[in-house]
Amino acid sequence: MRGLKHDGIVRLLDFSESRDHYYLVLELLEGGELFHQIVKLTYFSEPLARHVIMQVASGIRYLHEEKGVVHR
Repeated sequence: MRGLKHDGIVRLLDFSESRDHYYLVLELLEGGELFHQIVKLTYFSEPLARHVIMQVASGIRYLHEEKGVVHR
């Protein structure tokens, strides 16, 4: 996961573990959760929805086609 470099995917910078916990150090992405940003809007326009879906699809394409990641 450290080798992933895509604008739409948060980067894993470091990882460590203790006996009871795993610790992930992730890239700081400002702006909050996508869901909360959508809820703030009174109207979610088609162009904005298209922009969001294109970003998500681009990240998924990168994972599948360039990195061979398969998920369910």
